Amino acid sequence: MDAIDIMTRPVITAPPDTPVLKVAQLMSDHRISGIPVVDAQEGLVGLVTEGDLLRRTELHTERRAKGLIAAIFLGRREAEAFISAHGTTAKDVMSANVVAVAPDTTVRQIANIFETRGIRRVPVVDNGALVGIVSRADLIRALATGAAAQRHPSLSDRQIGDLVMVKFESLPFGPRSRARITVHNGEVALWGLVGSIEERRALQIAAAEIPGVKSVVDQTYELAPPFGVASQLTHTVTLIGREKA
Repeated sequence: MDAIDIMTRPVITAPPDTPVLKVAQLMSDHRISGIPVVDAQEGLVGLVTEGDLLRRTELHTERRAKGLIAAIFLGRREAEAFISAHGTTAKDVMSANVVAVAPDTTVRQIANIFETRGIRRVPVVDNGALVGIVSRADLIRALATGAAAQRHPSLSDRQIGDLVMVKFESLPFGPRSRARITVHNGEVALWGLVGSIEERRALQIAAAEIPGVKSVVDQTYELAPPFGVASQLTHTVTLIGREKA
């Protein structure tokens, strides 16, 4: 699944000379947290987000001057903060260094961008023009609506079993697991020994991801360290901060 499959379009945008208060009004009216700034050719030139509007003189939230010494060494930064707080147009307050993606950028790549860069949205640009925007909310919406689920043809029990075992072998802990499977009418039964409760749950999830699997029945045992005693514990609860009776 790619950006083009989940992106929001058309996109609410603003020209660089849009008054700041108009930008804020657009964000409020459309219930969005960021607006791309585009030129006359729909080329992306910046992005205004909620964070860019937090420190405004109208709200009395602008940053205070840090004294003469700070002004000398941090003059550029102080000037930028002043422009952000007092600027009158989108161009004044926007973030000019924008991370954008192409329509064929994968959802996995977008999720990595969100995580590593700590951002909440990425514009989608095609041949220099803004064509959409993907936010974290779009990823969650795709998950909630099932849009991320792939469509597969019907598979036989034997085919399902082969795919499950291939999946198990690809897992970091899979090759050392002694778990075995049987498949009947799309129901996968897991049995044998696993290394831990966590491995047990991971195998359940991995089996359920295989196309054609209708349900997973777990009959495995995990080896409880340090003595290798087989158990069927399904979960443990650790209470933090509770005083002992």
